[in-house]
Amino acid sequence: MQAGGLGNNGTLNVGGGSIDAANTIKLYAGGSNGQVNFTDNVTLSGTSLKIIAADAVTIFNGKVVTVLGTNPASVFTNQADYSGFGGNNSTAGTFGGSGATTQPLGSAPGY
Repeated sequence: MQAGGLGNNGTLNVGGGSIDAANTIKLYAGGSNGQVNFTDNVTLSGTSLKIIAADAVTIFNGKVVTVLGTNPASVFTNQADYSGFGGNNSTAGTFGGSGATTQPLGSAPGY
């Protein structure tokens, strides 16, 4: 499953629910100002790899991105706007379940 906000200022807003995939979940926002925003509670499920990549990744205050499965989500970003798991603690949003690892955007695999 792939979803992307493409273009120089691409924005992908994920507003709740569950995303399930057997192989790979990729949530990408392209360009130098790309943003992936989790605006509500979200569950990423399945045995798949879970990859999130954008210049800024934000989990809104009080929201949780629950990662199911044995591996954490791989987040690639220059601005990690969430608490814990390598975030900059600028919001009270966080990852739950298996959590996440945060790495520089330049290390992200291709879309």
